Amino acid sequence: MENWTGLIFYVIGMTVVGKIETIKHSFWR
Repeated sequence: MENWTGLIFYVIGMTVVGKIETIKHSFWR
């Protein structure tokens, strides 16, 4: 279960970072 929890948090983290980067580029332009 610990491995699954870590994987889920990793995926969520990468998704959030990706969205933040997209928003940054949208606003900076």
